[in-house]
Amino acid sequence: MNKITGKVFAQNAIWKFLELFGAQGITLILAVILARILAPGDYGIISLTMIFVSFSDILVQGGFYTVLVQKKEVADADYSAANYLSLIFAFLLYSANFYFSSIIAKYYTIPLLESVLKTVAVTLFFNAFSVVLSARLVRGLQFQKLFYVRMLSAVISGILGIWLAYSGYGVWSLVWQKFAQQLLFALLLVVVTGKIPIMFFPVERAKVLMANGLQVLSGVMVAFLGDSLYGVTVGKAYSPESLGFLDKGDQLPKGLILNANAAIVGVTLPTLSFYQGDLILLKRAVRRIIRVSCYVIFPLSIGLAASSNLLIRILLTEKWIYSTPVMQLSCFFYATATILQIQTQVFYSIGKNGVRTALESFKLIITIVLVPCAVFILGFHIYLLMALKVGISIGMIMITALFSKKYIDYNLAELFSDVVPAFCLSVLMVIPVISIPLFGFPDLVTLLLEGITGILVYVFLSIRFNVSAFFELKELLKRN
Repeated sequence: MNKITGKVFAQNAIWKFLELFGAQGITLILAVILARILAPGDYGIISLTMIFVSFSDILVQGGFYTVLVQKKEVADADYSAANYLSLIFAFLLYSANFYFSSIIAKYYTIPLLESVLKTVAVTLFFNAFSVVLSARLVRGLQFQKLFYVRMLSAVISGILGIWLAYSGYGVWSLVWQKFAQQLLFALLLVVVTGKIPIMFFPVERAKVLMANGLQVLSGVMVAFLGDSLYGVTVGKAYSPESLGFLDKGDQLPKGLILNANAAIVGVTLPTLSFYQGDLILLKRAVRRIIRVSCYVIFPLSIGLAASSNLLIRILLTEKWIYSTPVMQLSCFFYATATILQIQTQVFYSIGKNGVRTALESFKLIITIVLVPCAVFILGFHIYLLMALKVGISIGMIMITALFSKKYIDYNLAELFSDVVPAFCLSVLMVIPVISIPLFGFPDLVTLLLEGITGILVYVFLSIRFNVSAFFELKELLKRN
């Protein structure tokens, strides 16, 4: 693997940001258009569908992406073995989704869910190819190519989705947009890499990949189960409309904050893996990444939470206004998720994959106990349920810090000192931002002024208080 310098990290992070945000921008435009056409119940159907398909997709990937990126040396035989295993899993899981789709539809009393699930589940086969080819590009630090591939697939599928929406296809416009996007992404990856992963099936390589992949997969799968429990519970305990409000309130924070975090995490794993032989340099790199990440993510999260009501009115119309508290709480959840995901990348980079599995299993147990109890016994509203989600995430950050202390000597006090400056700046920044609506400007003007004011105040405070993350980020961009 090539040496990861500050300049290389900056270049890759920028391309990863562009890759995720470019595609997310197209997806967001489509989501806004469809939200004005579709009812909350339609989004509830799609949200339920994606829970089952996304879970299957995790199993299809089998942890192979992380293993392929993490390994010091990877041969074509490894890519071929990973692709065969992914396709086998895709076939088994598609069969399971096909068979259980009618049972799931009856359980939720939503007949349409059966045909939607059967259709969207076909994308598992496309993703089986994509995961291996994406890992090849990431290992080569070719994030620029990933940007072009993701953007082109998002644009073409987005145009298709918009056309179908205006042609009266309703909820199926979302279904076919997702289908087309995953298919195009896989085909374009084949074109830019010039590789067809299926060549031969090396049994010995497959055994090694399975062993290592299962360690990664177990942690990811447990994490997904814990996060999905909220949607599954709301879908059953309340109504598709409530799940639609939950899904739509979560969409913008997830699209902006989680993708910004994913861009950082996507570059973090190969970066930290390079330093795995030197724990002092590894700890230094982790602290720097957390400082810069929080410096970017926290103002975005808190600013978005402050402007959520205005954003929903402008983008989605008043019929989605009940999603406002969900959006605000989601902003805080994804801000904490940023820290937690970077923490867990450390364990991957030093080969301690089982640590994350143990942590996520603990989180799942807590979630399984608290969420059903909160909903079915205490009668929590979905807003309180989201607040519970934030609380669990903060608790997991503290617990994970104990393991970071053990393996790289990065304790909770140091983590606190790396996180607090960005949080305090963001809180100070938002004070003038929330006062702007008091002047009574039109909504669009107010939103624009909030954004400009937030950026200017944040940069001014960063310079005034000599915040290290500001200058670290500035230096990274300058090098690039």
